[in-house]
Formats: sequence, C-alpha cells, structure tokens
Amino acid sequence: MNKNLSQFEFEDTVMSHHKYTWAQVALHWLSAFVILWSLCTGSYVALFNVSPHMKSIMTALNISMTTLFIPFFLMRVVLRINHLRHYTVVPGELLATFVHNLIYLITGMVLLTGVLMMDRSITVFGALSMPPLITNPELLSDFHAAHQDSTAMLGGLVLLHLLAVVKHELSGNRILKRMSFQTSAWESPLHAREDISRQSATDHSSIWTPPATAAAAPSPGSARQSITAMAGDARDRRRISRH
Repeated sequence: MNKNLSQFEFEDTVMSHHKYTWAQVALHWLSAFVILWSLCTGSYVALFNVSPHMKSIMTALNISMTTLFIPFFLMRVVLRINHLRHYTVVPGELLATFVHNLIYLITGMVLLTGVLMMDRSITVFGALSMPPLITNPELLSDFHAAHQDSTAMLGGLVLLHLLAVVKHELSGNRILKRMSFQTSAWESPLHAREDISRQSATDHSSIWTPPATAAAAPSPGSARQSITAMAGDARDRRRISRH
C-alpha cells in the first residue's frame, strides 16, 4: 500500500466502500428514533410510578408507532441484506457486523412477539384496528415473557452500540459521517450494485497508485541546453572581468 497515503485519506477511502444509500440513512434514523423512544418510555412506565391514564397513553402510542414501523423495518432488512451482499466485510469489522446483525434479529423478535402477545385489538392511532392473532392464554403468556426478554436484550445491544459509536468518534473515526445525509449516495437501491462496483474499482486503483513525483525529471535535451547556457554565462563573466 502507498506509504505516503495519510491516515485520513485512507479512512476516507475505506469509508467510501461503506457509503450508504439515502434510503438506508433515512431508515436508520427512523429506526433509532422508534427503538429509543419505545425503550425509554417502556422502561419509564415499568420502573416508575405512573398514573394509569399516562400509562394508557404511552402504551397506545408505542403500540401505534411500532406497528407502523414494521413495514419500514422489513424494508431496512432487505436493504441490509443487499448491503452485505455487495460490500466485503474486512476482518476488523467482523465483530461490529455481527452485533449489527444481532440487533436486526432481536428487533425483529421484539416486533413479532409484541404483536403476538396482544390479548386485545391492535389499534393504530385510532384509524386502524386489527384483532388479536392469538387467544390462548398460555401462548399469550409465553409470548409476553419472550417479548420482555427480547426487549431487555435489545436495550443491552443498543447501549453497546452507542458506546461503540462514542469510542470511534473519540478515537477520530468519524463513523457518524458515514450515516449522514450529506455523504449518503442518492441513487436508487436497485442500482446500488453497479455503482458500488464502479466505486470499488476506482477506490482500489487510487489506493495502489504510486504517488506522483514532485517534479518531472528533465529530458536529456533540456539538460544539455541548461549546461550550454551555464557555460556561456561563465564565459561572459570572464570577458567582463578582463575588461
């Protein structure tokens, strides 16, 4: 690898291999908002003495938000699979990739068990209602327990993810820059494969290209002309000194 490539240039080059589409960035921040809101409000209701009226409002809001979030989450899973298919995971990113995939898996479990544990109709902001899918009390109890366990696991993974982001930012690795709208690719996900292939080929060539020399070597003809001119100047100085 080119030794003259600075650390920041190398990080930018590596970052370009992991450029996310606009859809991925939008779904990421939507997921972050819904998940953090649900975890924080759910923990607040469970751990503190909240009035029944406030608990009812928060519960209904969380049910509506998470139900509407399900199709967006499925879309994000499809984009995640497409992203993993076309980007090569380097050895240093194996752990982070595993944790991210685990977050997807546990989030899916939270959403699924949240729907299956409902013993009453699921109402979405008072505009859409769906009857419960399961009426067996034992199964409802099992799914309720699974929902609590998966929610606790998701909270731990989200905390681990946030700590990792803070660590990277403090160490100079601007990981949040990769998930910003300014650096995201605005192409359609259907064209991501072609764009990624062209970008990868360009980036690899830029990494392995030797650095340009500061100045081009003089040609033999120009060198002879310079020597002749210097000799002429020396002769002129000798004539002036004799006069």
